[in-house]
Amino acid sequence: VVEVCDYMSASTSVYAGALEAKIAVVHVQGEIMMGESGFDMTAGGTAGSETIIRALRKAREMENVRAVVLRVDSPGGDAFAGDMISREVELTAAVKPVVVSMSDVAASGGYEVAYRADRIVALPGSITGSIGSITGKLNMRGFYNKIGITKDEMGIGDKALIFSDYRDFSDDERRVIEEEHWAFYRNWVEDIALHRGMRFGEVDSIARGRVWTGEQALSKGLVDETGGQQRAVEIACEMAGVEDPSRIGLLHLPRPMTFFQSLLSGQLVNNLAAYGAYTLFREVVDGDGMVTVRHELDEGFVPGGLD
Repeated sequence: VVEVCDYMSASTSVYAGALEAKIAVVHVQGEIMMGESGFDMTAGGTAGSETIIRALRKAREMENVRAVVLRVDSPGGDAFAGDMISREVELTAAVKPVVVSMSDVAASGGYEVAYRADRIVALPGSITGSIGSITGKLNMRGFYNKIGITKDEMGIGDKALIFSDYRDFSDDERRVIEEEHWAFYRNWVEDIALHRGMRFGEVDSIARGRVWTGEQALSKGLVDETGGQQRAVEIACEMAGVEDPSRIGLLHLPRPMTFFQSLLSGQLVNNLAAYGAYTLFREVVDGDGMVTVRHELDEGFVPGGLD
């Protein structure tokens, strides 16, 4: 019998010194967003692009890290943040093996960060796929009218106010949005086909937002094998040429945030600051609730006052 205090105080230096090498386990957990990982009042825990990219670079540059396991548990999020992480996965895979381990969900942006890896392992019930994107905007004018807020808008250029929440898209604006949206989708499908050794039509037939379990994704070519994190580690060891996996240590990146670090993370601080600014602003505006956000320019206006 080993007392808990003795177990906790035992030195790990002998064990660590006996390790042949390390496998870095990089965690992508939560909604994918630009910036640092943290806590968001609406989304909960978030996977920040800068945090994940920094962890991948560290794993890539450490000489005693033989391979990387990318542990994904994310429903997606910001497409550009996901693409930035995916690019870093590709750069890392060019230096050392990268194996993806899909947890409960790795869909949409969760799959976006995964498909450029060397191998993808999913649990039989992992929710994955959802290859596609959604775009649009909310017309909030009716809501603003109900709470007594009006807005005047100013824009320089034909489509400067394309994402204004005070009106619908014009026919021309909708055409531009649709063209850009389909161009992004086609580029993504083409890149998946390239990295997964598939044809464009094959990927497109299982994409367009369709969601699959891990077993279904295996039969459709989106993943390579079903299994858990341990299986992903075993594959990483095989690809890295590790002769004795029992002497491999796992380096988990990025380091888990403490409770107070989560509370003080950028997203939460920004949300609280925005709410504080809103409360202060609400107290100083006139009682009629009229808020002028932007002024509409007269027809024929020339920037800078030039003729």
